[in-house]
Amino acid sequence: MKKTVYINLAGKNYPLNFSLGTCKVINKELGGLENFDAALGGGLNEDTIEKIVTILHTLISQGCTYKNIFEIDAGIFIDEVENPAFDEEGHFKPLTKEMIELAIGIEDIEEIVNKINESVKVSSDTEVEVKQLKNEKAPKEVKV
Repeated sequence: MKKTVYINLAGKNYPLNFSLGTCKVINKELGGLENFDAALGGGLNEDTIEKIVTILHTLISQGCTYKNIFEIDAGIFIDEVENPAFDEEGHFKPLTKEMIELAIGIEDIEEIVNKINESVKVSSDTEVEVKQLKNEKAPKEVKV
């Protein structure tokens, strides 16, 4: 199941993961998920920029942690991503808020908001796998 999307900042690809940890930060910083869309579309003032950076920082941190724990450390990292933001040990290394502010230009804001929204969508998509057991028969059609 796909749990992350990637964003390219300063030539490196960082995973974004919209998790419960992200929800906690959004609740604390924005006063709730119901304020999420308004925070991302509030014009380019200092407050909106700070909220976007905080959300992006949280998504990247959660994405890196998710990939490191549940995929790389488990030996199942299967993403084919160009220029992943790996450290010397082959793990994802998140950016600090200050680094994010340096890497993003005004012209990048629309793409950033789109990636944030994409990560929210990916987290809400569910994938269900159904397996039929060997001796199990399909249910018979009932006539009414």
